[in-house]
Amino acid sequence: MKKIVKGEELQAKMVEAINLLCDTVKTTLGPKGSNVIIDHSLLTPYITNDGVTIAENIVSDDPVINTILELAKEASISTQMIVGDGTTTTLVLLQGLYNYGLEFVNKGINPITIKQELESVAPKVVEMVKKYAFKPRERELKKIATIAASSEEIGSIVSSAYLKVASSAAINVVDKDIEKTNVIYQKGYVFDTIMPSNYFFKGKNSIELSNPAVIIYKNYLSGLENIASLLNELLEQRKPFIIFADGFDEAVINQLLSWYLSDDIPVIPLSLPGYSKEKLSFISDLSVIGDMTELDMALSIGHVEKCLIKNDVTELQFNENSKITSYVASLKENLDKDFEEDEQLGRRIAGLSTGIITIEVGAKTKTERREMKMRFDDALCALSSSREGVMPGGGISFYDIALKMEDDSIGKTVITHALKEPLKQIMINAGLDYRDIVAEMEKANFKKLYNIQNNCYEKVDDTMVIDSLKVQESAFLNAISIAGMLLTTTSLIINEAPLANKEVNTFNDL
Repeated sequence: MKKIVKGEELQAKMVEAINLLCDTVKTTLGPKGSNVIIDHSLLTPYITNDGVTIAENIVSDDPVINTILELAKEASISTQMIVGDGTTTTLVLLQGLYNYGLEFVNKGINPITIKQELESVAPKVVEMVKKYAFKPRERELKKIATIAASSEEIGSIVSSAYLKVASSAAINVVDKDIEKTNVIYQKGYVFDTIMPSNYFFKGKNSIELSNPAVIIYKNYLSGLENIASLLNELLEQRKPFIIFADGFDEAVINQLLSWYLSDDIPVIPLSLPGYSKEKLSFISDLSVIGDMTELDMALSIGHVEKCLIKNDVTELQFNENSKITSYVASLKENLDKDFEEDEQLGRRIAGLSTGIITIEVGAKTKTERREMKMRFDDALCALSSSREGVMPGGGISFYDIALKMEDDSIGKTVITHALKEPLKQIMINAGLDYRDIVAEMEKANFKKLYNIQNNCYEKVDDTMVIDSLKVQESAFLNAISIAGMLLTTTSLIINEAPLANKEVNTFNDL
Protein backbone atom coordinates (compact mmCIF):
# COMPACT_ATOMS: atom_id res chain seq x y z
CA MET A 1 0.00 0.00 0.00
CA LYS A 2 1.24 3.45 -0.85
CA LYS A 3 0.09 6.83 0.34
CA ILE A 4 0.74 10.02 -1.62
CA VAL A 5 0.68 13.32 0.26
CA LYS A 6 0.98 16.65 -1.55
CA GLY A 7 -0.11 20.28 -1.67
CA GLU A 8 -1.36 21.99 1.47
CA GLU A 9 -1.58 18.72 3.37
CA LEU A 10 2.12 18.03 2.85
CA GLN A 11 3.04 21.61 3.68
CA ALA A 12 1.17 21.40 6.99
CA LYS A 13 2.91 18.12 7.82
CA MET A 14 6.31 19.64 7.00
CA VAL A 15 5.71 22.60 9.28
CA GLU A 16 4.58 20.26 12.06
CA ALA A 17 7.62 17.99 11.63
CA ILE A 18 10.16 20.83 11.46
CA ASN A 19 8.70 22.55 14.52
CA LEU A 20 8.45 19.27 16.47
CA LEU A 21 12.13 18.56 15.86
CA CYS A 22 13.56 22.05 16.21
CA ASP A 23 11.38 23.23 19.12
CA THR A 24 12.48 20.20 21.14
CA VAL A 25 16.19 20.52 20.41
CA LYS A 26 16.62 24.30 20.50
CA THR A 27 15.72 24.54 24.21
CA THR A 28 19.22 23.14 24.92
CA LEU A 29 21.08 25.95 23.10
CA GLY A 30 23.42 28.15 25.10
CA PRO A 31 24.97 28.04 28.58
CA LYS A 32 21.55 28.09 30.25
CA GLY A 33 19.83 25.69 27.90
CA SER A 34 17.78 22.90 29.45
CA ASN A 35 18.21 19.12 29.41
CA VAL A 36 15.99 16.47 27.85
CA ILE A 37 15.16 13.03 29.26
CA ILE A 38 15.34 10.23 26.69
CA ASP A 39 13.61 6.93 27.30
CA HIS A 40 15.04 3.82 25.62
CA SER A 41 13.51 0.37 25.34
CA LEU A 42 16.87 -1.36 25.80
CA LEU A 43 18.63 1.08 28.17
CA THR A 44 17.70 3.01 31.28
CA PRO A 45 16.37 6.55 30.63
CA TYR A 46 19.08 9.19 30.53
CA ILE A 47 19.40 12.97 30.58
CA THR A 48 21.29 14.92 27.94
CA ASN A 49 21.60 18.30 26.26
CA ASP A 50 23.41 16.86 23.22
CA GLY A 51 21.53 18.15 20.18
CA VAL A 52 22.17 15.30 17.75
CA THR A 53 21.34 12.64 20.38
CA ILE A 54 18.01 14.33 21.11
CA ALA A 55 17.25 14.76 17.40
CA GLU A 56 17.97 11.10 16.62
CA ASN A 57 15.46 10.02 19.29
CA ILE A 58 12.56 12.15 18.01
CA VAL A 59 10.06 10.01 16.10
CA SER A 60 6.36 10.23 15.30
CA ASP A 61 3.51 7.74 14.91
CA ASP A 62 2.55 9.59 11.74
CA PRO A 63 4.59 8.03 8.87
CA VAL A 64 4.47 11.27 6.86
CA ILE A 65 5.86 13.37 9.71
CA ASN A 66 8.40 10.67 10.50
CA THR A 67 9.74 10.73 6.93
CA ILE A 68 10.13 14.51 7.02
CA LEU A 69 11.80 14.25 10.43
CA GLU A 70 14.44 11.92 9.02
CA LEU A 71 15.22 14.39 6.21
CA ALA A 72 15.46 17.30 8.63
CA LYS A 73 17.68 15.33 11.01
CA GLU A 74 20.20 14.96 8.20
CA ALA A 75 21.19 18.61 8.66
CA SER A 76 22.24 18.12 12.28
CA ILE A 77 23.77 14.70 11.68
CA SER A 78 25.86 16.08 8.79
CA THR A 79 27.21 18.84 11.03
CA GLN A 80 27.97 16.29 13.75
CA MET A 81 29.84 14.07 11.28
CA ILE A 82 31.90 16.92 9.84
CA VAL A 83 32.82 18.85 12.99
CA GLY A 84 31.28 16.93 15.91
CA ASP A 85 29.41 19.94 17.29
CA GLY A 86 26.91 22.66 16.33
CA THR A 87 23.93 20.37 15.80
CA THR A 88 21.52 22.54 17.79
CA THR A 89 22.58 25.70 15.97
CA THR A 90 22.02 23.88 12.67
CA LEU A 91 18.42 23.07 13.56
CA VAL A 92 17.72 26.60 14.83
CA LEU A 93 18.95 27.99 11.50
CA LEU A 94 17.04 25.32 9.57
CA GLN A 95 13.76 26.20 11.27
CA GLY A 96 14.27 29.89 10.54
CA LEU A 97 15.21 29.31 6.91
CA TYR A 98 12.29 26.98 6.26
CA ASN A 99 9.60 28.99 8.02
CA TYR A 100 10.66 32.33 6.50
CA GLY A 101 11.14 30.74 3.10
CA LEU A 102 7.67 29.22 3.32
CA GLU A 103 6.16 32.68 3.75
CA PHE A 104 7.39 33.59 0.26
CA VAL A 105 6.19 30.27 -1.16
CA ASN A 106 2.71 31.04 0.18
CA LYS A 107 2.90 34.43 -1.54
CA GLY A 108 3.29 32.67 -4.87
CA ILE A 109 7.07 32.78 -5.27
CA ASN A 110 8.46 29.70 -7.02
CA PRO A 111 10.32 27.56 -4.41
CA ILE A 112 13.02 26.71 -6.94
CA THR A 113 13.79 30.43 -7.20
CA ILE A 114 14.03 30.70 -3.41
CA LYS A 115 16.36 27.70 -3.24
CA GLN A 116 18.62 29.11 -5.93
CA GLU A 117 18.80 32.47 -4.20
CA LEU A 118 19.62 30.86 -0.86
CA GLU A 119 22.45 28.91 -2.47
CA SER A 120 23.80 31.98 -4.27
CA VAL A 121 23.87 34.09 -1.08
CA ALA A 122 25.36 31.35 1.15
CA PRO A 123 29.02 31.69 -0.03
CA LYS A 124 28.89 35.44 0.60
CA VAL A 125 27.68 34.82 4.16
CA VAL A 126 30.49 32.31 4.74
CA GLU A 127 33.05 34.89 3.60
CA MET A 128 31.55 37.41 6.04
CA VAL A 129 31.67 34.84 8.86
CA LYS A 130 35.38 34.20 8.23
CA LYS A 131 36.18 37.87 8.82
CA TYR A 132 35.22 37.44 12.50
CA ALA A 133 37.66 34.57 13.05
CA PHE A 134 40.92 34.63 14.99
CA LYS A 135 43.43 32.01 16.16
CA PRO A 136 42.52 30.56 19.59
CA ARG A 137 44.92 30.82 22.50
CA GLU A 138 45.07 28.59 25.58
CA ARG A 139 42.29 30.43 27.41
CA GLU A 140 40.01 30.35 24.36
CA LEU A 141 40.54 26.61 23.97
CA LYS A 142 39.55 26.02 27.58
CA LYS A 143 36.44 28.14 27.13
CA ILE A 144 35.45 26.35 23.91
CA ALA A 145 35.64 23.01 25.70
CA THR A 146 33.74 24.39 28.69
CA ILE A 147 30.93 25.79 26.53
CA ALA A 148 30.61 22.58 24.51
CA ALA A 149 30.47 20.42 27.65
CA SER A 150 28.45 22.90 29.74
CA SER A 151 30.93 22.09 32.50
CA GLU A 152 34.02 23.98 33.63
CA GLU A 153 35.56 20.82 35.13
CA ILE A 154 35.17 18.80 31.92
CA GLY A 155 36.33 21.75 29.83
CA SER A 156 39.46 22.05 31.94
CA ILE A 157 40.28 18.31 31.71
CA VAL A 158 39.76 18.12 27.95
CA SER A 159 41.56 21.36 27.09
CA SER A 160 44.56 20.41 29.27
CA ALA A 161 44.77 17.06 27.49
CA TYR A 162 44.42 18.75 24.10
CA LEU A 163 47.18 21.25 24.83
CA LYS A 164 49.48 18.42 25.95
CA VAL A 165 49.15 16.31 22.81
CA ALA A 166 48.06 19.05 20.36
CA SER A 167 45.50 16.85 18.60
CA SER A 168 42.02 15.52 19.35
CA ALA A 169 42.95 12.34 17.48
CA ALA A 170 45.50 11.60 20.22
CA ILE A 171 42.80 11.69 22.92
CA ASN A 172 40.60 8.67 23.49
CA VAL A 173 37.47 9.06 25.65
CA VAL A 174 36.13 5.82 27.13
CA ASP A 175 33.29 4.94 29.51
CA LYS A 176 34.64 3.02 32.52
CA ASP A 177 32.94 1.57 35.59
CA ILE A 178 34.74 3.82 38.08
CA GLU A 179 33.45 6.62 40.32
CA LYS A 180 35.95 9.32 39.35
CA THR A 181 37.26 10.31 35.94
CA ASN A 182 40.84 9.22 35.33
CA VAL A 183 43.32 10.66 32.80
CA ILE A 184 46.09 8.37 31.54
CA TYR A 185 49.03 9.76 29.55
CA GLN A 186 51.12 7.40 27.42
CA LYS A 187 54.35 8.77 25.94
CA GLY A 188 55.14 6.36 23.17
CA TYR A 189 53.82 4.59 20.12
CA VAL A 190 50.68 2.64 21.06
CA PHE A 191 48.91 0.00 18.97
CA ASP A 192 46.57 -3.00 19.42
CA THR A 193 48.16 -6.15 20.78
CA ILE A 194 47.61 -9.21 18.58
CA MET A 195 49.33 -12.05 20.42
CA PRO A 196 49.14 -15.49 18.72
CA SER A 197 49.23 -17.27 22.11
CA ASN A 198 48.46 -16.04 25.63
CA TYR A 199 51.04 -18.49 27.03
CA PHE A 200 53.67 -15.83 26.32
CA PHE A 201 52.22 -13.76 29.17
CA LYS A 202 53.08 -16.56 31.66
CA GLY A 203 49.91 -15.82 33.58
CA LYS A 204 50.79 -12.13 34.02
CA ASN A 205 48.91 -9.06 32.76
CA SER A 206 51.86 -7.62 30.85
CA ILE A 207 55.33 -8.20 29.43
CA GLU A 208 58.01 -5.53 29.82
CA LEU A 209 61.12 -5.66 27.65
CA SER A 210 64.15 -3.39 28.01
CA ASN A 211 66.06 -2.42 24.84
CA PRO A 212 64.61 -5.30 22.78
CA ALA A 213 65.54 -6.03 19.19
CA VAL A 214 62.66 -5.69 16.74
CA ILE A 215 62.25 -7.90 13.67
CA ILE A 216 59.72 -7.11 10.94
CA TYR A 217 58.79 -9.94 8.60
CA LYS A 218 56.24 -8.54 6.14
CA ASN A 219 54.81 -11.93 5.12
CA TYR A 220 53.16 -14.85 6.89
CA LEU A 221 55.83 -16.67 8.91
CA SER A 222 55.30 -20.34 8.01
CA GLY A 223 58.80 -21.45 9.13
CA LEU A 224 61.96 -20.09 10.71
CA GLU A 225 64.30 -20.95 7.82
CA ASN A 226 64.25 -17.45 6.31
CA ILE A 227 65.25 -15.80 9.59
CA ALA A 228 67.28 -18.64 11.15
CA SER A 229 70.70 -16.92 11.09
CA LEU A 230 69.22 -13.75 12.60
CA LEU A 231 67.47 -15.71 15.35
CA ASN A 232 70.60 -17.71 16.21
CA GLU A 233 72.59 -14.51 16.64
CA LEU A 234 69.99 -13.01 18.98
CA LEU A 235 69.58 -16.24 20.93
CA GLU A 236 73.35 -16.49 21.47
CA GLN A 237 73.34 -12.95 22.85
CA ARG A 238 70.31 -13.90 25.01
CA LYS A 239 68.87 -10.59 23.91
CA PRO A 240 65.09 -10.07 24.16
CA PHE A 241 63.42 -9.55 20.83
CA ILE A 242 60.00 -9.10 19.20
CA ILE A 243 59.03 -10.61 15.87
CA PHE A 244 56.32 -8.80 13.90
CA ALA A 245 54.81 -10.84 11.06
CA ASP A 246 51.63 -11.08 9.03
CA GLY A 247 50.59 -14.15 11.02
CA PHE A 248 52.41 -17.20 12.42
CA ASP A 249 52.29 -20.93 11.68
CA GLU A 250 51.46 -23.07 14.73
CA ALA A 251 54.84 -24.82 14.55
CA VAL A 252 56.61 -21.43 14.62
CA ILE A 253 54.60 -20.35 17.66
CA ASN A 254 55.44 -23.58 19.50
CA GLN A 255 59.18 -23.22 18.74
CA LEU A 256 59.27 -19.61 19.95
CA LEU A 257 57.28 -20.55 23.04
CA SER A 258 59.72 -23.39 23.76
CA TRP A 259 62.67 -20.98 23.75
CA TYR A 260 60.77 -18.54 25.91
CA LEU A 261 59.61 -21.04 28.54
CA SER A 262 62.63 -23.39 28.70
CA ASP A 263 65.53 -20.97 28.17
CA ASP A 264 63.76 -17.95 29.67
CA ILE A 265 64.67 -15.81 26.67
CA PRO A 266 61.99 -13.19 25.93
CA VAL A 267 61.02 -14.08 22.36
CA ILE A 268 57.68 -12.41 21.67
CA PRO A 269 55.69 -12.85 18.43
CA LEU A 270 53.16 -10.12 17.55
CA SER A 271 50.97 -10.01 14.47
CA LEU A 272 51.13 -6.80 12.46
CA PRO A 273 48.08 -4.72 13.47
CA GLY A 274 45.51 -3.33 11.04
CA TYR A 275 44.57 -4.20 7.51
CA SER A 276 45.96 -3.21 4.12
CA LYS A 277 46.91 0.48 4.26
CA GLU A 278 46.86 0.59 8.07
CA LYS A 279 49.34 -2.31 8.19
CA LEU A 280 51.67 -0.59 5.72
CA SER A 281 51.47 2.61 7.79
CA PHE A 282 52.41 0.68 10.92
CA ILE A 283 55.40 -0.90 9.20
CA SER A 284 56.50 2.52 7.96
CA ASP A 285 56.21 4.05 11.46
CA LEU A 286 57.95 1.14 13.15
CA SER A 287 60.79 1.27 10.61
CA VAL A 288 61.49 4.87 11.67
CA ILE A 289 61.01 4.28 15.41
CA GLY A 290 63.25 1.22 15.46
CA ASP A 291 65.82 2.67 13.03
CA MET A 292 65.33 -0.53 11.04
CA THR A 293 67.95 -1.99 8.72
CA GLU A 294 66.47 -3.79 5.71
CA LEU A 295 68.06 -7.21 5.23
CA ASP A 296 65.89 -8.14 2.24
CA MET A 297 62.53 -7.20 0.69
CA ALA A 298 60.56 -8.89 3.50
CA LEU A 299 62.93 -8.74 6.48
CA SER A 300 64.37 -5.91 8.56
CA ILE A 301 65.76 -5.49 12.08
CA GLY A 302 66.14 -2.63 14.57
CA HIS A 303 65.54 -1.91 18.25
CA VAL A 304 63.49 0.24 20.63
CA GLU A 305 64.31 1.61 24.07
CA LYS A 306 61.46 -0.19 25.86
CA CYS A 307 58.37 -2.24 25.08
CA LEU A 308 55.34 -2.79 27.33
CA ILE A 309 52.94 -5.45 26.03
CA LYS A 310 49.49 -5.68 27.61
CA ASN A 311 46.51 -7.82 26.68
CA ASP A 312 44.85 -4.99 24.77
CA VAL A 313 47.60 -2.56 23.72
CA THR A 314 51.36 -2.48 23.24
CA GLU A 315 53.45 0.61 23.93
CA LEU A 316 56.86 1.24 22.36
CA GLN A 317 59.27 3.73 23.94
CA PHE A 318 62.00 5.20 21.74
CA ASN A 319 64.60 7.95 21.67
CA GLU A 320 63.61 10.97 19.62
CA ASN A 321 66.00 11.98 16.86
CA SER A 322 66.15 14.14 13.74
CA LYS A 323 65.00 11.26 11.53
CA ILE A 324 61.78 10.84 13.53
CA THR A 325 61.22 14.62 13.65
CA SER A 326 61.56 14.86 9.88
CA TYR A 327 59.23 11.90 9.40
CA VAL A 328 56.55 13.44 11.64
CA ALA A 329 56.81 16.72 9.71
CA SER A 330 56.15 14.87 6.44
CA LEU A 331 53.05 13.19 7.97
CA LYS A 332 51.71 16.53 9.18
CA GLU A 333 51.75 17.87 5.62
CA ASN A 334 49.00 15.36 4.77
CA LEU A 335 46.98 15.82 7.97
CA ASP A 336 44.17 17.94 6.50
CA LYS A 337 44.10 16.54 2.97
CA ASP A 338 41.84 13.56 3.67
CA PHE A 339 39.25 14.11 6.42
CA GLU A 340 38.32 10.43 6.71
CA GLU A 341 41.93 9.52 7.50
CA ASP A 342 42.51 12.57 9.68
CA GLU A 343 41.88 10.82 13.01
CA GLN A 344 44.02 7.79 12.24
CA LEU A 345 46.86 9.94 10.92
CA GLY A 346 46.58 12.24 13.93
CA ARG A 347 46.97 9.28 16.30
CA ARG A 348 50.05 8.12 14.40
CA ILE A 349 51.62 11.57 14.63
CA ALA A 350 50.83 11.79 18.34
CA GLY A 351 52.34 8.36 18.99
CA LEU A 352 55.51 9.43 17.21
CA SER A 353 55.77 12.79 18.98
CA THR A 354 53.60 14.11 21.80
CA GLY A 355 52.05 10.89 23.12
CA ILE A 356 48.46 9.67 23.58
CA ILE A 357 45.93 10.41 26.33
CA THR A 358 43.05 8.20 27.44
CA ILE A 359 40.27 9.82 29.48
CA GLU A 360 38.38 7.20 31.48
CA VAL A 361 35.02 8.78 32.28
CA GLY A 362 33.72 7.73 35.69
CA ALA A 363 30.63 8.52 37.76
CA LYS A 364 28.57 6.97 40.55
CA THR A 365 25.78 5.76 38.25
CA LYS A 366 25.66 4.36 34.73
CA THR A 367 23.18 7.05 33.67
CA GLU A 368 25.42 9.86 34.91
CA ARG A 369 28.48 8.26 33.32
CA ARG A 370 26.77 7.99 29.93
CA GLU A 371 25.69 11.62 30.06
CA MET A 372 29.18 12.76 31.14
CA LYS A 373 30.84 10.86 28.29
CA MET A 374 28.65 12.75 25.80
CA ARG A 375 29.87 16.01 27.34
CA PHE A 376 33.51 14.91 27.08
CA ASP A 377 32.95 13.91 23.44
CA ASP A 378 31.31 17.26 22.68
CA ALA A 379 34.18 19.19 24.28
CA LEU A 380 36.77 17.20 22.35
CA CYS A 381 34.95 17.64 19.03
CA ALA A 382 34.61 21.38 19.66
CA LEU A 383 38.36 21.71 20.23
CA SER A 384 39.10 19.70 17.12
CA SER A 385 36.91 21.94 15.00
CA SER A 386 38.48 25.11 16.45
CA ARG A 387 41.77 24.39 14.68
CA GLU A 388 40.86 26.74 11.80
CA GLY A 389 39.89 29.58 14.13
CA VAL A 390 37.26 30.89 16.53
CA MET A 391 34.87 33.84 16.50
CA PRO A 392 32.73 35.87 18.94
CA GLY A 393 29.99 33.52 20.12
CA GLY A 394 26.50 33.56 21.52
CA GLY A 395 25.04 34.18 18.06
CA ILE A 396 26.37 37.75 17.95
CA SER A 397 28.42 37.26 14.76
CA PHE A 398 25.44 35.85 12.84
CA TYR A 399 23.22 38.67 14.14
CA ASP A 400 25.75 41.34 13.15
CA ILE A 401 26.01 39.82 9.65
CA ALA A 402 22.22 39.85 9.36
CA LEU A 403 22.11 43.59 10.04
CA LYS A 404 24.92 44.31 7.60
CA MET A 405 23.39 42.38 4.69
CA GLU A 406 21.54 44.35 2.04
CA ASP A 407 17.90 43.30 1.89
CA ASP A 408 17.67 43.36 -1.91
CA SER A 409 16.61 39.78 -2.70
CA ILE A 410 14.37 37.05 -1.35
CA GLY A 411 17.36 34.86 -0.52
CA LYS A 412 19.00 37.61 1.54
CA THR A 413 15.71 38.39 3.31
CA VAL A 414 15.21 34.77 4.35
CA ILE A 415 18.82 34.32 5.46
CA THR A 416 18.78 37.64 7.35
CA HIS A 417 15.80 36.50 9.44
CA ALA A 418 17.30 33.05 10.08
CA LEU A 419 20.72 34.40 11.16
CA LYS A 420 19.07 36.29 14.02
CA GLU A 421 17.49 33.16 15.50
CA PRO A 422 20.49 31.59 17.37
CA LEU A 423 21.10 34.71 19.46
CA LYS A 424 17.38 35.08 20.16
CA GLN A 425 17.07 31.45 21.25
CA ILE A 426 20.11 31.62 23.55
CA MET A 427 18.57 34.64 25.28
CA ILE A 428 15.13 33.04 25.51
CA ASN A 429 16.62 29.88 27.05
CA ALA A 430 18.29 32.08 29.67
CA GLY A 431 14.96 33.80 30.45
CA LEU A 432 16.12 37.16 29.07
CA ASP A 433 14.44 39.73 26.82
CA TYR A 434 16.65 39.64 23.75
CA ARG A 435 15.22 42.91 22.37
CA ASP A 436 16.78 45.10 25.08
CA ILE A 437 20.08 43.22 24.94
CA VAL A 438 20.31 43.39 21.15
CA ALA A 439 19.52 47.10 21.24
CA GLU A 440 22.37 47.66 23.71
CA MET A 441 24.83 45.66 21.59
CA GLU A 442 23.70 47.46 18.44
CA LYS A 443 24.45 50.80 20.09
CA ALA A 444 28.02 49.60 20.58
CA ASN A 445 28.17 48.50 16.92
CA PHE A 446 28.44 44.90 18.19
CA LYS A 447 31.83 45.62 19.73
CA LYS A 448 30.45 44.21 22.95
CA LEU A 449 28.20 41.28 23.77
CA TYR A 450 26.21 40.02 26.72
CA ASN A 451 27.79 37.24 28.79
CA ILE A 452 24.86 35.22 30.10
CA GLN A 453 26.90 33.33 32.70
CA ASN A 454 28.40 36.50 34.21
CA ASN A 455 25.26 38.63 33.63
CA CYS A 456 27.23 41.51 32.16
CA TYR A 457 28.32 43.10 28.89
CA GLU A 458 31.87 42.43 27.71
CA LYS A 459 34.09 43.77 24.95
CA VAL A 460 34.23 41.38 22.00
CA ASP A 461 38.06 41.56 21.99
CA ASP A 462 38.24 40.46 25.64
CA THR A 463 35.28 38.11 25.96
CA MET A 464 35.47 34.36 26.45
CA VAL A 465 32.09 33.85 24.77
CA ILE A 466 33.34 32.28 21.54
CA ASP A 467 32.37 29.73 18.90
CA SER A 468 34.36 27.61 16.48
CA LEU A 469 34.51 29.06 12.96
CA LYS A 470 34.25 25.62 11.37
CA VAL A 471 31.23 24.67 13.49
CA GLN A 472 29.30 27.83 12.64
CA GLU A 473 30.18 27.59 8.97
CA SER A 474 29.11 23.92 8.77
CA ALA A 475 25.92 24.57 10.71
CA PHE A 476 24.90 27.35 8.31
CA LEU A 477 25.71 25.48 5.09
CA ASN A 478 23.97 22.27 6.20
CA ALA A 479 20.89 24.22 7.24
CA ILE A 480 20.82 25.95 3.83
CA SER A 481 21.09 22.60 2.03
CA ILE A 482 18.23 20.86 3.87
CA ALA A 483 15.97 23.93 3.92
CA GLY A 484 16.31 24.29 0.14
CA MET A 485 15.38 20.65 -0.42
CA LEU A 486 12.36 20.81 1.88
CA LEU A 487 11.06 24.05 0.34
CA THR A 488 11.14 22.53 -3.15
CA THR A 489 9.41 19.28 -2.14
CA THR A 490 5.78 19.20 -3.29
CA SER A 491 4.88 15.50 -2.99
CA LEU A 492 5.70 12.64 -0.67
CA ILE A 493 5.15 8.92 -1.31
CA ILE A 494 4.82 6.70 1.76
CA ASN A 495 5.14 2.93 1.58
CA GLU A 496 2.65 1.97 4.25
CA ALA A 497 2.92 -1.27 6.24
CA PRO A 498 -0.12 -3.63 6.46
CA LEU A 499 -2.55 -2.83 9.26
CA ALA A 500 -1.33 -4.28 12.54
CA ASN A 501 -4.85 -5.03 13.81
CA LYS A 502 -5.90 -7.21 10.85
CA GLU A 503 -8.10 -10.06 12.10
CA VAL A 504 -6.87 -13.66 11.71
CA ASN A 505 -9.78 -15.69 10.34
CA THR A 506 -8.35 -18.90 8.94
CA PHE A 507 -5.66 -21.47 9.58
CA ASN A 508 -3.83 -20.25 6.43
CA ASP A 509 -3.65 -16.72 7.87
CA LEU A 510 -1.83 -18.18 10.85
